[in-house]
Amino acid sequence: MAEIYIDSSLSESNQKSDVEPLVVRLRRWYSSSHANLTQLKMLLTELKPDHPDLPLDPRCIVLTPVYVNIKALNNGSYIHVGIKQGLVKRMVNGIKPNCLQLDIEINIDGLPISKSSSVDVWPILGRCIGLYDQRPFVIGLFCGSGKPEPLDLYLKDFIDELKVLQNDGINYNHQIFRVFIKCLICDAPARAYLKCIKHHSGYNGCERCIQEGEHDGAKVKKILKSENGIVLIADVCNDLHDFFEIPIKSSKVGIWKLEYLYAVVEFPPDNTGEKPQAAIVLKSWLLPNKKCWWPCHLKSDIAIQKALISKQEPGEGYMKCDFLRNLE
Repeated sequence: MAEIYIDSSLSESNQKSDVEPLVVRLRRWYSSSHANLTQLKMLLTELKPDHPDLPLDPRCIVLTPVYVNIKALNNGSYIHVGIKQGLVKRMVNGIKPNCLQLDIEINIDGLPISKSSSVDVWPILGRCIGLYDQRPFVIGLFCGSGKPEPLDLYLKDFIDELKVLQNDGINYNHQIFRVFIKCLICDAPARAYLKCIKHHSGYNGCERCIQEGEHDGAKVKKILKSENGIVLIADVCNDLHDFFEIPIKSSKVGIWKLEYLYAVVEFPPDNTGEKPQAAIVLKSWLLPNKKCWWPCHLKSDIAIQKALISKQEPGEGYMKCDFLRNLE
């Protein structure tokens, strides 16, 4: 762990009891007015003649940390600012009525510092929709060449703090607010990297089926096939896979434990020598002894897909079919 020392000109005279109320008021003004350190320094310069005990360094007012812990990764450095710290700063501006827990949105993405540099920045950002102040705040920040490696070390501090806040919450104004993740926002490349899966342009880039794509000379296409009424559906429901399955799933973070409603089963081929066909079915369609209901009365792929999304229960037109195995 490396440490950065930030020099501070705070002296013993700045800590006198008669100055503390003004310092507290200035700190509150700085937090609520969204002013920057340059503006605060100009204000301190103007107040200094009438209040000689005030510091001239604005960092003494905002209590900038003297030491910052930097975690070394394989190809860069990571600083964890914290979920709780960002939420508390936003809670100062008010909490919406009937808000009993803090649901936050998480965004993870990378961006280059400049066109002439190979250094990238990968921030972990959060935003709470239950607060009046919904500005994003920084949870953690990686800076280095390329994507953060190893991935589990990059996410470790974030996951560890999240588990604590889910269980213990934040004590604010004598009330406990537990913290939960509402959603995770990533573009396709960042999503593939964080889930440790193939990119969306790869032959096996689909997250929701086992069908391999085909190259048409320009790009890889995922072609849905239908044989004998059994459809390979690749776009049914996000419940089919954990978002951030690796490494967050291994860390047992409760927010990613989804309620699985669907299963992928493999049906036997009609002709010898052909490959088995896989399809998505509702778990309520599964029966003992490797049998399941199938809507044979629905002839189009779109009709079967709508039945799955609407969670239709087996009824008239459904038949019992044998399947080889459950691919879940």
